[in-house]
Amino acid sequence: MKLAAFGFATLLLAGSALAQDAITTTPTPDFSKPTLIRILRPEEVHVLPEHGVHWYFGSFEFGALGMLWRIKYLPFAAPLPGSVRGTTHVIPDAFTLNGTEFASTPRNWNTQRQLSSEMRRIERLTKKQANVKATPE
Repeated sequence: MKLAAFGFATLLLAGSALAQDAITTTPTPDFSKPTLIRILRPEEVHVLPEHGVHWYFGSFEFGALGMLWRIKYLPFAAPLPGSVRGTTHVIPDAFTLNGTEFASTPRNWNTQRQLSSEMRRIERLTKKQANVKATPE
């Protein structure tokens, strides 16, 4: 038991010694002025348009007040159907999507029951009228 504890402590000390050696061998960062200017200098400088407005598909840009203004007027990131009122004619229903029934008022239940009984009555009448006879030719 003592040997296992001694081996574990030795392993921890060796790991920290290796980590210290790796830290001391890393190069120091260069924060001189020329290096910072080289890193932070913008690669592409956008020149303000010298005349009027530049039109693009779904947007336009113009220069005013020392800035470049870009205005996008087409909805490239349109909302998902059903997330905003008016994007779809069918309102998504979580109960239907899950396949569960949702609670309804007694009036709705009576209406549904009357509708199903009327459908059964119509089906009964149409079965009597539909006498299809197949004649072999």
